[in-house]
Amino acid sequence: MVDTLIIAVGFYLCQADPDNLHKHFYTRFGSIALNDQEWHFFQPKLELYGLFCTLYAYKIFLVSIQNLIVKVDTRYI
Repeated sequence: MVDTLIIAVGFYLCQADPDNLHKHFYTRFGSIALNDQEWHFFQPKLELYGLFCTLYAYKIFLVSIQNLIVKVDTRYI
């Protein structure tokens, strides 16, 4: 039996309360497992690839949003 390491990108979709912008209503959670080639990417490329996969996976929910704010951990980008 071979142990395999699974690397994944986790993400969520939430909506901010208009009266209190620090309060969020979480609507969707997801993750995408990366294959052997993808998880060997350098950290900046991995962060941007994760953002791309997230936006692609949730494009059906993002079509009519007028004020979309994307928050990412920018230490590695």
